[in-house]
Amino acid sequence: MLCERFILASQKEVIKLHIEFNKVHQTEDGNYFLPENTFGLKFSKGAVRFVPVSFPESQLFMDEHKDKIYLINDKNGLEQYGCAAYFVDEGLFKKVISDFEKNSHSCQKPDC
Repeated sequence: MLCERFILASQKEVIKLHIEFNKVHQTEDGNYFLPENTFGLKFSKGAVRFVPVSFPESQLFMDEHKDKIYLINDKNGLEQYGCAAYFVDEGLFKKVISDFEKNSHSCQKPDC
């Protein structure tokens, strides 16, 4: 699931890098997500990577992390990932999925 990774960029950065806007994903808040390996760009090791998370897994992030995720709402993104898909910080994704798996394995009773 973590094969695609994206880097968050501003509109200025996209223009400066001479990247066509139809090759990036734009979110409603004006952020752009560049596929990490598509443009042959070298990003710093400290750059935050984001992963696309589709429904139903995206629902794991809706309550506690809504302010840390970015709705994928551009035409290409909707076609590729479906509605209710989000870009999620890779570290947050790994933590939430790990916690979910731990909780689902530890829950043995039907009423929990």
